[in-house]
Amino acid sequence: MLEKSFELIFHEYNAMITAYLHSLVGDWHEAADLAQETFVVAYRKLDDFDPNRPLGAWLRGIARNLARNAIRKKYRHREFLVEGQAMEGLYQALESAERAEGWETRLAALDHCMRALPDKQRTAMDLHYKDGQPAGAVGRVMGILEKSVFQLLWHARNNLKNCVSAWLQKEAPACG
Repeated sequence: MLEKSFELIFHEYNAMITAYLHSLVGDWHEAADLAQETFVVAYRKLDDFDPNRPLGAWLRGIARNLARNAIRKKYRHREFLVEGQAMEGLYQALESAERAEGWETRLAALDHCMRALPDKQRTAMDLHYKDGQPAGAVGRVMGILEKSVFQLLWHARNNLKNCVSAWLQKEAPACG
């Protein structure tokens, strides 16, 4: 019975956890491996789960710790962890929707809001998160300073959080 319940949890949260891990480590293959490990750890620690907390936040906490350890082992830039913490706000917005949408609906909202971002913000997000480029490289491609890239990414994440919240509440998205 526990295995079947956990299988449902896996199917509901796997895409979200994998995307979250990608925002931390910048590599889809590594994110998928860490997502699998996240669910193994979660299964082993299921008795530690507090049902008064959101399950997604608990899983992201496990994933964040695993990503932190993986990054330390590979001596990667710490910027992924800092930005991953900022991404937590976006995931909380996705998770706090009052309606009981599945992750497919929430990801559709995120896709809609990504397309609604101003061009510079969307380009910075794509280069940094989708292509895994560090902020310095994004700045060189876009012809702006690295510091400006961090500002663009911050504004983009903030716009995404607000847009996703509005979209899921079926209000007119306030992106841009």
